[in-house]
Amino acid sequence: MSKNIFNRTGKKVDFAIIGAVLGIPLSYYFQNEMIKNIVGGISGYLDRLDKIVDNENLLTNLLVSILVFSFIGGLIGYLIDKSEINTKS
Repeated sequence: MSKNIFNRTGKKVDFAIIGAVLGIPLSYYFQNEMIKNIVGGISGYLDRLDKIVDNENLLTNLLVSILVFSFIGGLIGYLIDKSEINTKS
């Protein structure tokens, strides 16, 4: 069995971290249309991320996105772990 980056036996934590990291650029899709029009796309959004962190409403959207994608990643890791356990049994 291959070990993950944290030397634990499961993939939940790894996938949760990957989901959290992916949640940062994908938080663009949680922002309102005005912000999307101003920044012009994900690359412009990431370039202006320091200004977004200064705005409380935009920061909330960013944090919600990170939490949502972290949860989804953890759930995927859990299901993979469960599937591996079932196939070994």
